[in-house]
Amino acid sequence: MRTRHNDSYENDPTPSRAIIERYRAVVYGLSGHEDPDAIAALIGLTTVEDHDVGNWAVFGIGSQIDADTPEIRDALFAALSDADTGIREEGLVGLAKRKDPRAKAAILDETYELTSGLAAGKDARATVVLASCPDPDVLIQFPENQPYPGTAQDV
Repeated sequence: MRTRHNDSYENDPTPSRAIIERYRAVVYGLSGHEDPDAIAALIGLTTVEDHDVGNWAVFGIGSQIDADTPEIRDALFAALSDADTGIREEGLVGLAKRKDPRAKAAILDETYELTSGLAAGKDARATVVLASCPDPDVLIQFPENQPYPGTAQDV
């Protein structure tokens, strides 16, 4: 799993603080724009090691726009392997919104994790993800001719 920094850069005198602040400004400014260059930049920002930048970039391509390209779907799928639950959820919602077959396995994985007790203290995250999906029937509307992987990691 990819891990991210969730540190406050306010007291960090190194140049990394300035770079992260610029990334944050860029991701906030580009979110919601359907321009191909904005989308490409947001996709690139999904891999930045700062939590806020990555989370907003995944949210920006997953929920704030309707564009649907293989690059967007791949970036959203990559977010499913993030160590941060919120980033995984944003990726999952974005894939479900686009009815990507990989979302089905990921939703089942998240639900299994919660019901098996492996995610104690994470208050029904899968329910939040499912409730956030624009189409609540997303689990049953995937094309039946698509192969169903056992888990999201198998895809």
